Amino acid sequence: MNSIVKKSCSRSKTCYVTFSNHDGKQWSIPQADSGIALEIYEPSGIKGKILKSFFPVMSKSKSLIAFINGQYTSINVSSEMSAILESFYGREFCVSIFWGTPCVDQKITVQIYKAETILGYCKIGFTENVFNLFKNEKTILDYLNKKMVKNVPQCLALNELQDGARMFVQTTQKKSGAKVDHRFGTRQKCFLKMLFACTKQKLHYEESDFSRSLIFLKNNIYLLQPKYRNIILDMIDSINGRLANTIVEWGVCHRDFTPWNTCNINSELFVFDFEYAYKTGPYGIDRWHFYVQSLYFEKKYSIRQIANHFMRHFSDEQNDNEFKQYLLDIISLYIQRGTAEDINFANERAELLFLTFIDGSTNK
Repeated sequence: MNSIVKKSCSRSKTCYVTFSNHDGKQWSIPQADSGIALEIYEPSGIKGKILKSFFPVMSKSKSLIAFINGQYTSINVSSEMSAILESFYGREFCVSIFWGTPCVDQKITVQIYKAETILGYCKIGFTENVFNLFKNEKTILDYLNKKMVKNVPQCLALNELQDGARMFVQTTQKKSGAKVDHRFGTRQKCFLKMLFACTKQKLHYEESDFSRSLIFLKNNIYLLQPKYRNIILDMIDSINGRLANTIVEWGVCHRDFTPWNTCNINSELFVFDFEYAYKTGPYGIDRWHFYVQSLYFEKKYSIRQIANHFMRHFSDEQNDNEFKQYLLDIISLYIQRGTAEDINFANERAELLFLTFIDGSTNK
Protein backbone atom coordinates (compact mmCIF):
# COMPACT_ATOMS: atom_id res chain seq x y z
CA MET A 1 0.00 0.00 0.00
CA ASN A 2 2.73 2.47 0.94
CA SER A 3 4.41 2.16 -2.45
CA ILE A 4 1.36 3.70 -4.14
CA VAL A 5 0.16 6.38 -1.73
CA LYS A 6 2.23 7.17 1.35
CA LYS A 7 1.35 9.22 4.39
CA SER A 8 3.90 10.38 6.92
CA CYS A 9 3.53 12.30 10.16
CA SER A 10 4.86 15.67 9.15
CA ARG A 11 3.65 19.11 8.27
CA SER A 12 4.89 20.00 4.78
CA LYS A 13 4.00 22.66 2.22
CA THR A 14 0.88 20.72 1.25
CA CYS A 15 -0.39 19.80 4.69
CA TYR A 16 -3.02 17.13 5.24
CA VAL A 17 -5.04 16.32 8.31
CA THR A 18 -5.50 12.58 8.74
CA PHE A 19 -8.32 11.64 11.11
CA SER A 20 -10.28 8.51 11.98
CA ASN A 21 -13.73 7.58 13.22
CA HIS A 22 -14.81 5.08 15.89
CA ASP A 23 -14.72 2.23 13.31
CA GLY A 24 -11.04 2.84 12.54
CA LYS A 25 -11.70 4.31 9.09
CA GLN A 26 -9.26 7.05 8.11
CA TRP A 27 -9.38 10.06 5.80
CA SER A 28 -6.60 12.42 4.71
CA ILE A 29 -7.85 15.90 3.83
CA PRO A 30 -5.64 18.85 2.78
CA GLN A 31 -6.04 21.99 4.84
CA ALA A 32 -6.21 24.07 1.66
CA ASP A 33 -9.43 23.71 -0.37
CA SER A 34 -10.86 21.51 2.36
CA GLY A 35 -14.43 22.30 1.29
CA ILE A 36 -14.14 20.46 -2.01
CA ALA A 37 -11.66 17.92 -0.60
CA LEU A 38 -14.17 16.87 2.06
CA GLU A 39 -16.64 15.65 -0.58
CA ILE A 40 -14.95 12.26 -0.14
CA TYR A 41 -16.16 12.23 3.48
CA GLU A 42 -19.89 11.43 3.79
CA PRO A 43 -20.75 11.07 7.48
CA SER A 44 -24.18 9.86 8.57
CA GLY A 45 -23.82 10.63 12.29
CA ILE A 46 -24.20 14.03 13.91
CA LYS A 47 -20.58 14.13 15.13
CA GLY A 48 -19.25 13.49 11.64
CA LYS A 49 -21.53 16.14 10.16
CA ILE A 50 -20.29 18.68 12.71
CA LEU A 51 -16.70 17.76 11.91
CA LYS A 52 -17.33 18.25 8.18
CA SER A 53 -18.97 21.64 8.75
CA PHE A 54 -16.23 23.00 11.01
CA PHE A 55 -13.19 21.23 9.54
CA PRO A 56 -11.64 24.41 8.01
CA VAL A 57 -11.51 25.95 11.50
CA MET A 58 -10.65 22.77 13.39
CA SER A 59 -7.78 21.90 11.05
CA LYS A 60 -5.85 24.96 12.22
CA SER A 61 -5.81 23.88 15.87
CA LYS A 62 -3.51 21.09 17.10
CA SER A 63 -5.70 20.51 20.15
CA LEU A 64 -8.86 20.18 18.05
CA ILE A 65 -7.06 17.87 15.61
CA ALA A 66 -6.09 15.66 18.54
CA PHE A 67 -9.71 15.74 19.75
CA ILE A 68 -10.89 14.12 16.47
CA ASN A 69 -8.13 11.49 16.62
CA GLY A 70 -6.22 13.35 13.93
CA GLN A 71 -2.70 14.38 13.10
CA TYR A 72 -0.89 16.51 10.56
CA THR A 73 0.53 14.43 7.72
CA SER A 74 2.05 14.72 4.28
CA ILE A 75 0.91 12.62 1.31
CA ASN A 76 3.09 11.31 -1.48
CA VAL A 77 1.49 9.81 -4.61
CA SER A 78 3.81 7.50 -6.54
CA SER A 79 5.17 8.65 -9.90
CA GLU A 80 3.49 5.67 -11.59
CA MET A 81 0.08 6.57 -10.20
CA SER A 82 0.61 10.27 -10.94
CA ALA A 83 1.44 9.53 -14.58
CA ILE A 84 -1.79 7.56 -15.03
CA LEU A 85 -3.91 10.29 -13.44
CA GLU A 86 -2.14 13.00 -15.44
CA SER A 87 -3.07 11.20 -18.66
CA PHE A 88 -6.74 11.86 -17.84
CA TYR A 89 -6.70 15.03 -15.77
CA GLY A 90 -3.55 16.92 -16.71
CA ARG A 91 -0.77 17.88 -14.33
CA GLU A 92 -2.63 20.35 -12.14
CA PHE A 93 -4.85 18.36 -9.80
CA CYS A 94 -5.20 17.71 -6.07
CA VAL A 95 -6.27 14.65 -4.09
CA SER A 96 -8.07 13.76 -0.90
CA ILE A 97 -8.06 10.20 0.38
CA PHE A 98 -10.26 7.67 2.14
CA TRP A 99 -8.00 4.85 3.33
CA GLY A 100 -10.75 2.25 3.29
CA THR A 101 -12.63 0.08 5.73
CA PRO A 102 -10.12 -1.88 7.85
CA CYS A 103 -10.30 -5.50 6.66
CA VAL A 104 -8.31 -8.06 4.72
CA ASP A 105 -9.63 -6.59 1.44
CA GLN A 106 -9.08 -2.96 2.37
CA LYS A 107 -8.86 -0.57 -0.56
CA ILE A 108 -8.02 3.11 -0.97
CA THR A 109 -10.33 5.66 -2.61
CA VAL A 110 -8.78 8.83 -4.00
CA GLN A 111 -10.81 11.88 -4.99
CA ILE A 112 -9.21 13.88 -7.79
CA TYR A 113 -10.20 17.54 -7.98
CA LYS A 114 -9.11 20.96 -9.21
CA ALA A 115 -10.29 24.27 -7.75
CA GLU A 116 -14.02 23.65 -7.05
CA THR A 117 -14.46 20.81 -9.57
CA ILE A 118 -14.35 17.11 -8.76
CA LEU A 119 -12.65 15.47 -11.75
CA GLY A 120 -13.03 11.80 -10.87
CA TYR A 121 -12.26 9.01 -8.45
CA CYS A 122 -9.60 6.34 -8.28
CA LYS A 123 -9.75 3.13 -6.24
CA ILE A 124 -6.65 1.10 -5.40
CA GLY A 125 -6.81 -2.55 -4.37
CA PHE A 126 -4.23 -5.04 -3.15
CA THR A 127 -5.93 -8.46 -2.99
CA GLU A 128 -7.27 -10.88 -5.58
CA ASN A 129 -10.79 -10.46 -4.23
CA VAL A 130 -10.66 -6.68 -4.70
CA PHE A 131 -9.22 -7.13 -8.20
CA ASN A 132 -12.21 -9.32 -9.08
CA LEU A 133 -14.60 -6.66 -7.74
CA PHE A 134 -12.89 -4.05 -9.91
CA LYS A 135 -13.20 -6.31 -12.97
CA ASN A 136 -16.88 -6.87 -12.25
CA GLU A 137 -17.49 -3.15 -11.82
CA LYS A 138 -15.76 -2.38 -15.13
CA THR A 139 -17.87 -5.02 -16.88
CA ILE A 140 -21.07 -3.61 -15.40
CA LEU A 141 -20.22 0.05 -16.10
CA ASP A 142 -19.23 -0.73 -19.68
CA TYR A 143 -22.54 -2.58 -20.09
CA LEU A 144 -24.55 0.28 -18.55
CA ASN A 145 -22.91 2.85 -20.79
CA LYS A 146 -23.60 0.64 -23.82
CA LYS A 147 -27.25 0.50 -22.73
CA MET A 148 -27.32 4.32 -22.42
CA VAL A 149 -27.99 4.27 -18.66
CA LYS A 150 -27.71 7.81 -17.34
CA ASN A 151 -26.14 9.08 -14.14
CA VAL A 152 -23.55 6.36 -13.59
CA PRO A 153 -19.73 6.60 -13.87
CA GLN A 154 -17.62 5.52 -16.81
CA CYS A 155 -14.57 3.36 -16.19
CA LEU A 156 -11.56 5.18 -17.64
CA ALA A 157 -8.91 2.62 -16.74
CA LEU A 158 -8.19 -0.56 -14.85
CA ASN A 159 -4.40 -0.73 -14.54
CA GLU A 160 -2.02 -3.15 -12.88
CA LEU A 161 0.77 -1.28 -11.12
CA GLN A 162 4.35 -2.38 -10.68
CA ASP A 163 3.87 -3.79 -7.19
CA GLY A 164 0.84 -5.82 -8.31
CA ALA A 165 -1.82 -3.44 -7.04
CA ARG A 166 -4.76 -2.52 -9.30
CA MET A 167 -5.93 1.00 -9.96
CA PHE A 168 -9.53 1.65 -11.03
CA VAL A 169 -10.14 5.15 -12.46
CA GLN A 170 -13.66 6.42 -13.09
CA THR A 171 -15.55 9.57 -14.01
CA THR A 172 -18.02 11.28 -11.72
CA GLN A 173 -20.86 13.76 -11.93
CA LYS A 174 -20.57 14.62 -8.27
CA LYS A 175 -20.25 18.32 -7.48
CA SER A 176 -19.22 20.34 -4.48
CA GLY A 177 -22.06 20.48 -1.99
CA ALA A 178 -23.96 17.57 -3.55
CA LYS A 179 -26.68 16.38 -1.20
CA VAL A 180 -27.46 12.82 -0.19
CA ASP A 181 -31.00 11.51 0.30
CA HIS A 182 -31.33 9.31 3.36
CA ARG A 183 -34.90 8.31 2.53
CA PHE A 184 -36.08 6.32 -0.45
CA GLY A 185 -38.07 8.78 -2.57
CA THR A 186 -38.86 9.96 -6.08
CA ARG A 187 -35.24 10.23 -7.23
CA GLN A 188 -34.47 6.69 -6.14
CA LYS A 189 -37.64 5.30 -7.73
CA CYS A 190 -36.95 7.07 -11.02
CA PHE A 191 -33.35 5.86 -11.18
CA LEU A 192 -34.22 2.24 -10.46
CA LYS A 193 -37.05 2.25 -12.99
CA MET A 194 -34.71 3.72 -15.61
CA LEU A 195 -31.96 1.22 -14.75
CA PHE A 196 -34.33 -1.72 -15.09
CA ALA A 197 -36.01 -0.44 -18.26
CA CYS A 198 -32.65 0.03 -19.99
CA THR A 199 -31.17 -3.33 -19.00
CA LYS A 200 -34.05 -5.83 -18.73
CA GLN A 201 -33.76 -8.92 -20.89
CA LYS A 202 -35.68 -12.15 -21.32
CA LEU A 203 -33.91 -15.33 -20.29
CA HIS A 204 -34.52 -18.67 -18.63
CA TYR A 205 -34.70 -18.34 -14.87
CA GLU A 206 -31.90 -20.90 -14.44
CA GLU A 207 -29.56 -18.67 -16.50
CA SER A 208 -30.04 -15.61 -14.28
CA ASP A 209 -27.55 -14.23 -11.80
CA PHE A 210 -30.27 -14.31 -9.14
CA SER A 211 -30.72 -18.05 -9.64
CA ARG A 212 -26.96 -18.56 -9.29
CA SER A 213 -27.03 -16.49 -6.09
CA LEU A 214 -29.64 -18.83 -4.61
CA ILE A 215 -27.63 -21.88 -5.67
CA PHE A 216 -24.58 -20.46 -3.89
CA LEU A 217 -26.63 -19.81 -0.76
CA LYS A 218 -28.05 -23.34 -0.82
CA ASN A 219 -24.56 -24.84 -1.16
CA ASN A 220 -23.24 -22.77 1.74
CA ILE A 221 -26.25 -22.93 4.05
CA TYR A 222 -24.05 -24.51 6.76
CA LEU A 223 -22.57 -21.06 7.45
CA LEU A 224 -25.90 -19.90 8.85
CA GLN A 225 -27.19 -20.67 12.30
CA PRO A 226 -29.03 -24.04 12.37
CA LYS A 227 -32.41 -22.52 13.30
CA TYR A 228 -32.53 -20.59 9.99
CA ARG A 229 -31.29 -23.27 7.59
CA ASN A 230 -34.47 -25.24 6.84
CA ILE A 231 -36.56 -22.07 6.61
CA ILE A 232 -34.22 -20.59 4.01
CA LEU A 233 -33.94 -23.87 2.09
CA ASP A 234 -37.74 -24.08 1.95
CA MET A 235 -37.96 -20.52 0.60
CA ILE A 236 -35.30 -21.22 -2.04
CA ASP A 237 -37.13 -24.39 -3.10
CA SER A 238 -40.39 -22.46 -3.28
CA ILE A 239 -38.89 -19.79 -5.57
CA ASN A 240 -37.12 -22.39 -7.70
CA GLY A 241 -40.31 -24.43 -7.97
CA ARG A 242 -42.36 -21.42 -9.03
CA LEU A 243 -39.85 -20.12 -11.59
CA ALA A 244 -38.30 -23.35 -12.86
CA ASN A 245 -38.24 -23.58 -16.69
CA THR A 246 -39.90 -20.18 -17.03
CA ILE A 247 -38.79 -17.09 -18.95
CA VAL A 248 -38.10 -14.10 -16.70
CA GLU A 249 -37.54 -10.50 -17.76
CA TRP A 250 -34.94 -9.14 -15.39
CA GLY A 251 -32.29 -6.43 -15.39
CA VAL A 252 -29.25 -5.02 -13.61
CA CYS A 253 -29.27 -4.93 -9.81
CA HIS A 254 -26.75 -2.68 -8.05
CA ARG A 255 -26.88 -4.79 -4.84
CA ASP A 256 -25.32 -2.04 -2.70
CA PHE A 257 -27.82 0.72 -3.42
CA THR A 258 -27.55 2.92 -0.33
CA PRO A 259 -27.56 6.64 0.53
CA TRP A 260 -23.76 6.66 0.74
CA ASN A 261 -23.40 5.25 -2.80
CA THR A 262 -25.58 7.98 -4.32
CA CYS A 263 -25.82 11.76 -4.49
CA ASN A 264 -28.19 14.32 -5.98
CA ILE A 265 -27.16 16.13 -9.16
CA ASN A 266 -29.68 18.87 -9.88
CA SER A 267 -33.01 16.99 -9.75
CA GLU A 268 -31.62 13.53 -10.53
CA LEU A 269 -29.71 10.80 -8.72
CA PHE A 270 -26.11 9.89 -9.53
CA VAL A 271 -25.20 6.34 -8.47
CA PHE A 272 -21.75 4.77 -8.10
CA ASP A 273 -19.88 1.77 -6.61
CA PHE A 274 -21.23 -1.07 -8.76
CA GLU A 275 -18.67 -3.59 -7.48
CA TYR A 276 -21.30 -6.13 -6.38
CA ALA A 277 -23.76 -5.58 -9.22
CA TYR A 278 -25.02 -8.27 -11.55
CA LYS A 279 -26.89 -8.15 -14.86
CA THR A 280 -30.00 -10.28 -14.29
CA GLY A 281 -32.03 -10.09 -11.11
CA PRO A 282 -35.63 -9.26 -10.12
CA TYR A 283 -36.87 -5.74 -9.63
CA GLY A 284 -37.05 -4.69 -5.99
CA ILE A 285 -33.70 -5.91 -4.68
CA ASP A 286 -32.17 -2.43 -4.67
CA ARG A 287 -35.21 -0.73 -3.18
CA TRP A 288 -35.23 -3.04 -0.17
CA HIS A 289 -31.47 -2.89 0.30
CA PHE A 290 -31.71 0.91 0.55
CA TYR A 291 -34.54 0.49 3.06
CA VAL A 292 -32.80 -2.05 5.31
CA GLN A 293 -29.33 -0.46 5.26
CA SER A 294 -30.72 3.00 6.03
CA LEU A 295 -32.65 1.73 9.05
CA TYR A 296 -29.81 -0.49 10.26
CA PHE A 297 -26.75 1.72 9.81
CA GLU A 298 -28.19 5.23 10.00
CA LYS A 299 -31.21 4.97 12.30
CA LYS A 300 -29.63 2.16 14.34
CA TYR A 301 -32.76 0.00 14.24
CA SER A 302 -32.47 -3.49 15.64
CA ILE A 303 -33.33 -6.45 13.41
CA ARG A 304 -36.63 -6.91 15.23
CA GLN A 305 -37.46 -3.21 14.81
CA ILE A 306 -36.83 -3.46 11.05
CA ALA A 307 -39.07 -6.52 10.83
CA ASN A 308 -41.85 -4.76 12.75
CA HIS A 309 -41.47 -1.62 10.63
CA PHE A 310 -41.78 -3.61 7.40
CA MET A 311 -44.84 -5.53 8.62
CA ARG A 312 -46.60 -2.34 9.78
CA HIS A 313 -45.90 -0.19 6.74
CA PHE A 314 -45.20 -2.35 3.69
CA SER A 315 -46.41 -5.90 3.99
CA ASP A 316 -48.56 -7.04 1.06
CA GLU A 317 -48.23 -9.83 -1.48
CA GLN A 318 -45.92 -8.00 -3.90
CA ASN A 319 -43.70 -6.39 -1.26
CA ASP A 320 -43.46 -9.65 0.69
CA ASN A 321 -42.28 -11.46 -2.44
CA GLU A 322 -39.71 -8.76 -3.26
CA PHE A 323 -38.47 -8.60 0.34
CA LYS A 324 -37.96 -12.37 0.50
CA GLN A 325 -36.01 -12.32 -2.78
CA TYR A 326 -33.88 -9.44 -1.52
CA LEU A 327 -33.09 -11.05 1.82
CA LEU A 328 -32.10 -14.36 0.23
CA ASP A 329 -29.86 -12.55 -2.25
CA ILE A 330 -28.16 -10.34 0.35
CA ILE A 331 -27.57 -13.32 2.65
CA SER A 332 -25.89 -15.05 -0.29
CA LEU A 333 -23.79 -11.95 -1.05
CA TYR A 334 -22.62 -11.58 2.54
CA ILE A 335 -21.59 -15.23 2.61
CA GLN A 336 -19.70 -14.77 -0.67
CA ARG A 337 -17.81 -11.85 0.84
CA GLY A 338 -16.86 -14.23 3.58
CA THR A 339 -15.34 -12.21 6.42
CA ALA A 340 -16.38 -12.90 10.00
CA GLU A 341 -18.34 -9.63 10.03
CA ASP A 342 -20.06 -10.57 6.76
CA ILE A 343 -21.11 -13.97 8.13
CA ASN A 344 -22.55 -12.15 11.13
CA PHE A 345 -24.47 -9.82 8.78
CA ALA A 346 -25.71 -12.87 6.85
CA ASN A 347 -27.09 -14.40 10.05
CA GLU A 348 -28.70 -11.11 11.07
CA ARG A 349 -30.46 -10.89 7.68
CA ALA A 350 -31.54 -14.51 8.12
CA GLU A 351 -33.00 -13.44 11.47
CA LEU A 352 -34.80 -10.57 9.72
CA LEU A 353 -36.30 -13.02 7.25
CA PHE A 354 -37.39 -15.30 10.10
CA LEU A 355 -38.90 -12.50 12.20
CA THR A 356 -40.77 -11.02 9.23
CA PHE A 357 -42.19 -14.12 7.59
CA ILE A 358 -42.20 -16.86 10.24
CA ASP A 359 -42.22 -15.46 13.76
CA GLY A 360 -44.09 -12.31 12.80
CA SER A 361 -46.55 -13.88 10.36
CA THR A 362 -49.19 -14.34 13.05
CA ASN A 363 -49.04 -10.60 13.83
CA LYS A 364 -49.75 -9.38 10.29
